[in-house]
Amino acid sequence: VGSEMCIRDRFRDIDNDRRFSWGAGVSLAGAWRNTSPFYVHELYGEVKYRSLDALLGSKVIKGDFNNPRLSSGNLLYSGNALPIPQLRLGIFDYAPFWGTDGWLSAKGYIAYGMFTDSRWQKSWSAPDSRRTEDALYHSKGLWLRGGDPGRFPLVGEIGIEMATQFGGHSYKDGKRICLLYTSPSPRDTR
Repeated sequence: VGSEMCIRDRFRDIDNDRRFSWGAGVSLAGAWRNTSPFYVHELYGEVKYRSLDALLGSKVIKGDFNNPRLSSGNLLYSGNALPIPQLRLGIFDYAPFWGTDGWLSAKGYIAYGMFTDSRWQKSWSAPDSRRTEDALYHSKGLWLRGGDPGRFPLVGEIGIEMATQFGGHSYKDGKRICLLYTSPSPRDTR
């Protein structure tokens, strides 16, 4: 069982009231009985221009519809897991559609990244187990909101979010294995 503590952190948050803003953060943590005595917990930079946002690096993302004081996270994001280094582009806060006077808004994102637990898997997994190193990450989400919370207390939200891992190299019994999928030819389906 590992134990960790935060060593040092520095953050500059984005100012959402300004047209252009930037943010950055770094957080180092120490660990006991881990693959390294310390590691980078968060290291990121982000920019915002009007409603468009970009994030590059590892940042803790809390998720959109869960309260971090009441929950340890949702199916995609958890406070118990290290953040995934990624490039994330989108509209991170609700932006109103033109001509709706703020009554219809949308937000969304698309992200690509890479998991960083390959060294941990190699040292902690059972020798005969199957594991994947250098796996890649992709996620995206889109949400719509009807109503203006500043003018009327009833608001409706609907959205969809997905994430997947892909790529990487698979190992079984310490040896790299090749997994190939070939679709059947039209002659084989008759």
